[in-house]
Amino acid sequence: LTLVTCREPTEPQLPLAGPLLSAAAEAGWTRTAEGSAGHFFHGAALGSDGRIYVMGGWTTSSTQTAVAEAYDPATDTWTSLAPLPQARYGLTAAVRPSDHHVLVFGGAALGVSSLLSTVLEYDPDANQWNPVSTQPNPRLYASAVTGPDGRIYVMGGLLPGIGITPTAQVYDPVANTWASIANMLIGLENFGLAAGPDGRLYVVGGVSNTSNPTAVQAYDPATNSWAFVQPMPSPRRAPAAATGMDGRIYVMGGYDGNT
Repeated sequence: LTLVTCREPTEPQLPLAGPLLSAAAEAGWTRTAEGSAGHFFHGAALGSDGRIYVMGGWTTSSTQTAVAEAYDPATDTWTSLAPLPQARYGLTAAVRPSDHHVLVFGGAALGVSSLLSTVLEYDPDANQWNPVSTQPNPRLYASAVTGPDGRIYVMGGLLPGIGITPTAQVYDPVANTWASIANMLIGLENFGLAAGPDGRLYVVGGVSNTSNPTAVQAYDPATNSWAFVQPMPSPRRAPAAATGMDGRIYVMGGYDGNT
């Protein structure tokens, strides 16, 4: 796994593939150290220690992996962590606000029929994974984000016997309870999810039952309601999304069906 960092963020509306790399190079991208293993359909989250935690997914040899590792931007180094108790791919991860430990949700061992409901917590002091909860209706290729209320929102994905789902859930790490929230306006899998500075959670890109939509959906935890906002210029399957220090949401990479 290779990370790339950018010294000077450019406008988020960049084209895919080659043009993205070209524009990024002009803005000052730097290739970082490589991890011990390639990952895709994996989980990733930023820990309180400033390290980026990466776990699970598929390897470059197309096998599921339990490998977990952490990247330290300050030293440009990777550290191997205790592996997940079980290999899983299509998982998602978020950070628990109380102690900033990374939590892992969903994913599967072998396919949709083998979805994993155990929520795992990584304890960096003990270097071990601990089960902390059981997720109702675990899902594959969902996305998770920590909301402004300290709860963790898990949205969309694939459910066995149903396929792509618009359903969404919220996990309260303090009470250790789950609840259903309003359905997404469009059910998606393999999409980006980021918390905006206005308290809303933004869903970008992904795959629906009919297309790769350009629609952007915003969820308001205060009112438990969804709304469409400004669509993206082009569709993107499996993009990455993150909120920058300037309050803007950056959408990177992905697949538009052509490039």
